[in-house]
Amino acid sequence: MVFKPRRSIGVLVGIAIILSLLALDALLLFYLRRSQVNLFFFIFALLVILSLPLLALLSYLVYALFNLRYHLHRDALTIVWGATQQIIPMDSIREVVRGEGLGEETKVRGVSWPGHLVGCGQMEGIGRTLFYATEPLAKQLLVVTPTVAYGISPANLDGFLDAFDIRQHMGPIRLLSYEHRQPGFLSWPIWRDRLAHVLIALGLGTNLILFA
Repeated sequence: MVFKPRRSIGVLVGIAIILSLLALDALLLFYLRRSQVNLFFFIFALLVILSLPLLALLSYLVYALFNLRYHLHRDALTIVWGATQQIIPMDSIREVVRGEGLGEETKVRGVSWPGHLVGCGQMEGIGRTLFYATEPLAKQLLVVTPTVAYGISPANLDGFLDAFDIRQHMGPIRLLSYEHRQPGFLSWPIWRDRLAHVLIALGLGTNLILFA
């Protein structure tokens, strides 16, 4: 059974951010066409170039939000966000609780704008929590396991809870293991190598200064 969150607000906000960046790029390009080659030309051209990977990232985030859904079956709950999947075995889920009444909003490290909340936070009384939601905490469900919890926001909270209770009482057909699926390049060690980040930044920065 597939449950989907309310995504319209988050998608519209994401598209609005992308269109704003595109409008800014258009203004900068208009200026560059009429400008002489000087330091301001270099700075504005650099801003346009730097906006391209940002636009690509934002486009993916909007796609991932549009693709966000929760697959609930007897063996596992699968959270799908873009190319990422969190497969949570049903026998590892201790409980599913409503976010309403759990306290204040938790600071989340990740991607957040109105209608889109994806990241990691520390919930008081629950512990480490991964959020894949489009609503504030009061309108979320917390899927609690022995090691980590998951904040989700299906549009039909009561329907999700009823379906979860039915499948939990039926029991799993297969015993699965927790699995986190994502594109292979996201697992490269370089993303966690701070020394590599510093060296790359120094190299790029030095070249940009010399070019300027």
